[in-house]
Amino acid sequence: MAAWIQSAVCDLKLCPYTRSSEVAGENIKNVQPGKVHYRTSQGLGVEGLKEFYAFTEDILTNSEVDYNSGILTYPQVSFDDFMQFCEVCKFGLDFVGLDKHVQLVYFHPDYRRDNVEPTDELVYGHLPPTEWYDYMKEKVGGGAVEDITMQDYQRRSPYPMINILRGEQLARATGGNSVVDLHVNGVVRKASGLSTYVRNGKRLEEVGRERLEELIRGDGTAQQTQSEQSAPATSTATATATATATLTRVWSEEYQRYYVYDPETNESTWE
Repeated sequence: MAAWIQSAVCDLKLCPYTRSSEVAGENIKNVQPGKVHYRTSQGLGVEGLKEFYAFTEDILTNSEVDYNSGILTYPQVSFDDFMQFCEVCKFGLDFVGLDKHVQLVYFHPDYRRDNVEPTDELVYGHLPPTEWYDYMKEKVGGGAVEDITMQDYQRRSPYPMINILRGEQLARATGGNSVVDLHVNGVVRKASGLSTYVRNGKRLEEVGRERLEELIRGDGTAQQTQSEQSAPATSTATATATATATLTRVWSEEYQRYYVYDPETNESTWE
């Protein structure tokens, strides 16, 4: 995955906080550059949750130099199933009070912002609503993008993955001034990162859909490097979940229902 990060994110200059797939935070005021770590999970369910929480704890309990951020890659699953799994990961952070210390960013080969509900509101870990783009462009300037769906390539990757970032580090990088008022259909919305999203949309359109698909398919067929193989979950972090022999069930306060994952069928649902 590091090769794809380098070619499709760093080389295309889509992320303002890194120019290397190995080191993040270079030349950013008030940010200490540090190593980017990569791990591969063997699946969703209890073990996948344990791997996520263990990786998160490793990042937070080590220095920024040794553990700046992390990329956790998962096997190919549907977009909806992976987004439900990400919701459970976020719920666990909220439950133990780590939501202020960690920022998650979600990627998937079939990422489409219009498939994320609600489509007209900000959703944690996701791009701003597609319909906000024209208002964002008006706010910060920038050339027009003919194909607004190119925005989705900011979050498309060869495999489903979660980028685990330090919340305090992002706050220092933006200087605490990234949130602005955005007027959408006469309603004032709070939004951040507008310049980056608008610039990236224009840049992705210039690169073109064919080239971006080539980058995704190329890394999608590559073998994971040894450093990206799943690391043992030796951390004391635990998943906020209960499990039977085959099912994982996690209660979501936000949705007031259970997320249920069946590892035998690789299917998930809400009940």
